[in-house]
Amino acid sequence: MNTIAEALVALVALAAFLLFFYGPWQRTVEDLARQIIFERRAQLFALAQSGRLSFESDSYRMPRLMLNAYIRYAHDLSWPRLLFQKIFFSKKSKFSTQLVNAVNKIEDNNTALAVKLLLSESSLTLAYLIGLKSIFLFPIFTIMLLAKPYSVSVKAFIDREIKQGRSVTEKVSLTMQTSAAEEYEAELLAA
Repeated sequence: MNTIAEALVALVALAAFLLFFYGPWQRTVEDLARQIIFERRAQLFALAQSGRLSFESDSYRMPRLMLNAYIRYAHDLSWPRLLFQKIFFSKKSKFSTQLVNAVNKIEDNNTALAVKLLLSESSLTLAYLIGLKSIFLFPIFTIMLLAKPYSVSVKAFIDREIKQGRSVTEKVSLTMQTSAAEEYEAELLAA
């Protein structure tokens, strides 16, 4: 009798977890990802508003279109869809080529870096979204988030680099971005 009760409790707990995971959790993660990308789009707008990018240029419009697409289709993203797309549509799209060209046309290296960081952080946000929405990837991404929090302020890093007028090369690896952002976060904590 005790075994049956334990099995029923386990079954109810599993059902409650699945209802939560495929219900409010999915929408919460999608909303959080969208909010982060909205903030990145606002930062892109601020770059243009400050005169560092022209609102009419492809260097502003193409990244904005990409961020808008991320926001609009965040609810459709899943690892099976991503895998299907990579397998059957593996060639580079015309839009992604235009996006890379538009960002590479930005003459000011600091502005180009800022736009690249905004786009890469948005892409990373979507990667986390995919991981946190998947029942299989959820434990892995949860451990990753707990081991190294995603909350490093890349915006603060961008602002510091621009304020100090540092010259940046065309290609900046994500590890360099992350370590510099971690250094800046450590400086903030020390201050």
